[in-house]
Amino acid sequence: MTFGDLDWWRLAEVVGVWLAAFATLAATLVALHVSTRDTRQQLRVLARQSIYARYPDDGSRERLFAVTATNVGHRAATVAGVGVRCWWPHLNSVVLVPLPGSASMNETILDGQSARWLYPLVLEDGSSFYSQFADILAKENWFRRRVIVARAKWYVETSLGNVFFDPRNRQFWSCVIEEMKNGGR
Repeated sequence: MTFGDLDWWRLAEVVGVWLAAFATLAATLVALHVSTRDTRQQLRVLARQSIYARYPDDGSRERLFAVTATNVGHRAATVAGVGVRCWWPHLNSVVLVPLPGSASMNETILDGQSARWLYPLVLEDGSSFYSQFADILAKENWFRRRVIVARAKWYVETSLGNVFFDPRNRQFWSCVIEEMKNGGR
């Protein structure tokens, strides 16, 4: 069989059938995505060091670390946990107890609402908030330490098992590394 002997109409028919099948599959996937888009939980998570008025009655302000989750979807989300997690290398979730006045761990966040968990920068024993993370990193070798700093993120987990991460954690980890340098680790 030579190139000139090909049945071009038969070839066009086969290619057309394959293209039609692919287009049908793509249209089905798009339709499924669009139909379930509004039923998924969607949270935006921000973990930042800021100054907050914890006791508004006396007007005093203090520096706190805050993790804020805002529901940007159309489905209510019940928070099950807040902490720091790294998938590889495996770092068990570090879950801290927030200050009184923070949102509860079973807080339900409706569409457009936010919940905030506050953590003191100076702990009761006088150590820094970041020192507890520096202690965890000090136990790791230099390679795992660098990978954890690059990949670990603050997260908010919902009761349905969905996990939402803060995409930017440079400020937090730079403070942890500074704490490691100051602590002589």
